[in-house]
Amino acid sequence: MTDASNAPRLLKTVSRACDVIAVLDELDGAGVTEVATRLDISKSAAHSYLKTLENRKYLV
Repeated sequence: MTDASNAPRLLKTVSRACDVIAVLDELDGAGVTEVATRLDISKSAAHSYLKTLENRKYLV
């Protein structure tokens, strides 16, 4: 049995945002379709992540 009290609490949205940044770095930039395809997420989700990162000044 795993001791859940020692396991870190991870947020999926933060992990996914980091994945988006990693994809952009790997591809030296990418659009909605490339990010969505690479991460196997919907285009609308990819768009939301990209717009959020842009709004927070992580992307220009």
